[in-house]
Amino acid sequence: MLDEPIFESLPSSEDFYYDGEPDEKWAREHYLGKDIEFARKRYHTYCSLSVLHDWSHVGAFAFRYYILGACRYLQDEKSRDDVDVYSALAELLLRKLVEHPQELRVISEYVAEFSQWAIENYEKFGVSEYEDIYGDVKEKYRKLRELAMKSSGREI
Repeated sequence: MLDEPIFESLPSSEDFYYDGEPDEKWAREHYLGKDIEFARKRYHTYCSLSVLHDWSHVGAFAFRYYILGACRYLQDEKSRDDVDVYSALAELLLRKLVEHPQELRVISEYVAEFSQWAIENYEKFGVSEYEDIYGDVKEKYRKLRELAMKSSGREI
């Protein structure tokens, strides 16, 4: 497991605010006061892609904390062949880093390291046989790594 950034406290109710839509409210209701490990376990208990979607419409401060659960999940041997979360996480992180570079700077170095891990563990997820569906996921993680390195102030 990669070393993660350490947060002093759990996200507050205000940290979940994104646009006031139902997805944000649902995430707040189900995750507020819960830790990263709680989020990681949900990937094993529920539809993993649905759990990842929980983070699409939350504020950057809640996102940067709880998205680490997805990274933990993918590093777990039990996630083998979860091509959906493997692919979607790269796209979600890319979008959020572009939308909220300052707020996500605290996790950007970790995201760069995780992206390198994802590239090195590409075969674990069986993506190559689904490239016609997911596209070049390795390239998505390369772009994510590059963006995260720039965001952290480090160059490749």
